[in-house]
Amino acid sequence: GGSSSPFAGLGLRLHQESAAFLMHPASPFQRLLVDHATGTGKTLIILRILDNYFDDPRPKIAIFPKERVCDNFYKELLKWPTRWRHYFAHLCPIDASLASGAKDWRRKRLEVWDLNNERIRFEAKRRGIRLERVIQELIAAIREALEMRKSLHRGRVKPSFVARIMQEHPNVPVPRAPLRAFRYTTAGGGASELGSDGWPQHPLLKVGFDPSELNPYARKVVIMDECHNLVRPCQVYE
Repeated sequence: GGSSSPFAGLGLRLHQESAAFLMHPASPFQRLLVDHATGTGKTLIILRILDNYFDDPRPKIAIFPKERVCDNFYKELLKWPTRWRHYFAHLCPIDASLASGAKDWRRKRLEVWDLNNERIRFEAKRRGIRLERVIQELIAAIREALEMRKSLHRGRVKPSFVARIMQEHPNVPVPRAPLRAFRYTTAGGGASELGSDGWPQHPLLKVGFDPSELNPYARKVVIMDECHNLVRPCQVYE
């Protein structure tokens, strides 16, 4: 990204920038298969691509193998500076203060946040709970904020919701559509099932849904992690 990008100065590697360069709303590419080894920064690539689509009116859906990996995705969202984190921090400043480790999270707006910081540790000790419990609460907070469930009505983001956020938090980036992480079983199961009215069960999947098409993932920005898990080995091709 350019100098105004929240990723500027983070030293992204060439393969990370290349994937992000290819996937954005103005790109001629609609699909991309990325093959990376473990430990090469796949999650950061996902965040970089999702930030490219922040202003895109289609819902953003990240699909992971297990709930644990979904949680890790939200931890990375809390860790890295993106417009998604910036939006969350303005909506939930107390949670952002904990996650950033600073009394005023805005002092660390462009920094990488450490979820093992002293502020979180003190909060866990003060309440007599495990550190992991505090982090899980932060995960739940950012998931709820980015899902924007209260802003949706009849498959659309309510203009009044956006107007209120912009009035309460001037100059804050507001996403055009929600972001949600699902595990495989939820994405292909309960979330995408059609109700008796012919619409998807999950509110996010109703955004952009066409009842005549019956595909809840049409007109969505979908990123799948470890999609090789969807392929069953076949002796014919071994």
